[in-house]
Amino acid sequence: MRHGGDTYQKNYIYDFSVSLNPFAPVRELIEAGAEGLADSDRYPDPEQRKIRTVIGEAENVPADCVLAGNGASELLTGVVRYVNPKSAVLFVPGYSGYDYVLDLQEHCEVLRYRTIEEEGFLPTARDFEKIPEEWIKPEIIFLCNPWNPTGKMFDEKTLNELLMIANREGIYVVLDESFTLLSDRYLNYELQEGKTSDQTNRTTDTGRLIKQYPKTLILKSYTKFLALPGVRMGYLLGNEEIICGIKKQLPEWNLSVPAEYILKKGIAFSIDAEYLSSLASHLKEEREYLIRELTEAGMRVFESDSCFLFFQAEKEIADVLSEKGILIRTYDPAEYPKGYYYRIGVKDHEANKYLAESIKSVVNK
Repeated sequence: MRHGGDTYQKNYIYDFSVSLNPFAPVRELIEAGAEGLADSDRYPDPEQRKIRTVIGEAENVPADCVLAGNGASELLTGVVRYVNPKSAVLFVPGYSGYDYVLDLQEHCEVLRYRTIEEEGFLPTARDFEKIPEEWIKPEIIFLCNPWNPTGKMFDEKTLNELLMIANREGIYVVLDESFTLLSDRYLNYELQEGKTSDQTNRTTDTGRLIKQYPKTLILKSYTKFLALPGVRMGYLLGNEEIICGIKKQLPEWNLSVPAEYILKKGIAFSIDAEYLSSLASHLKEEREYLIRELTEAGMRVFESDSCFLFFQAEKEIADVLSEKGILIRTYDPAEYPKGYYYRIGVKDHEANKYLAESIKSVVNK
């Protein structure tokens, strides 16, 4: 699967190939970016003192366990350069960005381990334990939560089993939580009895994980949550020594001043219970609308907890939708004998309605 968002080659009306927050607080973020631009007459702080402190407080970890960066892609590159793996495992289908950073490494053998469709394509502890039997022990693996492309979250037990096995085998793990902020588990946290709106309770217990599993690195991208893919923002959480080593693999100033201001504002929205409650309601409503419409059109839609949907069609639809001004993310049909597989982001109702009507017109031809 290629990454979406390539809107520079042709005209389009809606880009469903990317998955972004369709209800982001755009005005406030633009204002924060303007403040950062006004303060850009000096270089960014190479030590990221303020933003690392803000992130550390939000995640309940020491600032030295934090590294901000120019989006998840740059941070993934830094991780792989630091680990310098000679072997790696990619669970497929999965995010193409992991392939990309591993391709930058010389002499790194990559095992692409296909997960089971009946399991929703989520890796299991059983899958993981089979790998050393079939192949050499990997030095690094990538786990995405929620899983990309299905949008399904790991249950806590399975995730801990996977991290425990990796820790036992001395394997680095990148736990990619780029879409966690747009997951049901995060957005609906305050609706659960006895819960608070504290971000550290909403998300993975990062402090415990990086202490219990020293080679686990947690990756978060605010690009999706803030719907600003043109402003690259993200951060890593991990063992202090490893974070220091990764920092040395990256440019001296790898987070611009405007991006830092926007990221700081985004973190404030990520713990704003009123905003999150409204976002949860709108996102769920539009996702369920798309599921109904796609199902009526004869698509097999996989269960999702996030802002994107993975579905199966009986015939190719991406090219025809492209002619209608719609971009969707496609998978190589040669790898999927059961049909054609696609991923779409959830957007606002006007866009979702146009997509649903266009898909029905394609399949009813």
